[in-house]
Formats: sequence, C-alpha cells, structure tokens
Amino acid sequence: MVNRLFARRMLLVLTCSAVLAMSGPVFAGPAMKIGTVNLQYILTNSSVAHAAQLKLKAKADELQGNVQKEQDKYDALKSEIDKKKTVWSQDVLQEKVRELQKVEEFGKIVSRDANFEMKNQEKKLMGPILNELGAVIDAYGKQEGFTLIMDNTGKGARSGILYVDQTLDISDKILKELDSRLQPKKK
Repeated sequence: MVNRLFARRMLLVLTCSAVLAMSGPVFAGPAMKIGTVNLQYILTNSSVAHAAQLKLKAKADELQGNVQKEQDKYDALKSEIDKKKTVWSQDVLQEKVRELQKVEEFGKIVSRDANFEMKNQEKKLMGPILNELGAVIDAYGKQEGFTLIMDNTGKGARSGILYVDQTLDISDKILKELDSRLQPKKK
C-alpha cells in the first residue's frame, strides 16, 4: 500500500516535471509563477481553525467519556462473571452472559454513534473553513498571477515534493487572508 502510494506520487512528480520541462520550448509563453502552501501549518495557526479544533476536542472528550462509561460497565460485569462463575448456578451464569452481550452491543452502538457524531461535527466546523481556504488560495493565485500553487505539507516522499525553495512558500499570506475573511466582523 505504501509502495503504491509512493509510486503514484512519484508518477505525479515526474509527470509535472515533464510537463514543466516541455512547456518552456513548446509554448514559449510567459514564465511560470509557482507557489507552495503548507495546509497543516495554516490550519494549525489560523485563529478560526484553532477555535474550531478546540470545539472538536471538547466534543471528542465528551463522547469519549460516554464510550468509556460503557467500557467500564462491560469491564465490571466481565470481572464479576469471571470471579463468580464457579459459584453461580447455570441459569444465573447464562443470564449474566446475556447481560454482558447486551452491554457489549450497546457499547458498540455508543462507539459507532460517537464516531458518526464526530465526523458530522468535523464537517460542520471545519468544512466551511476548508472551503474558504480553497477560495482564498484560488483568489490569491489569480490575483498574484500564479500558474501553480502546490501543497508542501509533509515534504518528502509522502507529499511528492522532495525539495522546495522556501521563497516559494506563501503560507503566511494565505493564513493572514483566511483569518481576515473568517474573523467575525466588528461593528
């Protein structure tokens, strides 16, 4: 899986390199203007994204507490069964095992619901920020005459960008514009 991902990214890099290499002599147009952004840096340092991430963490902690309560119930009942199974009658033991299965199933439902709710919260809170980030990058690229803006998050084999001159990085400008667009308007 990792080798396939690496191969795809290398193919992308080689394809982009080939296109860029051929574009000069073939098209003989204006010079290309290339920029890079570090999306992780932007989302980590944006005040609006940070506030959304704090809300997500609070929600995750709340939901994890609910899941942990169910896990604790399961663990306590399992421990009780393990300790007392030799002294209980067969009927009591079967009843406790059924109860344990019900607690386990309910725990799975609580966990699944928590995951679903977290995904929805993430879409609700981060979706508009990510959409606005895309719009900011697009508008900035057009306004400043960029031909190409690439994500350089995690430079190296993972991202497909093995080296980039830091003078091409426009992350701080994008971050500033994103926060200015998303900050609540003061009256």
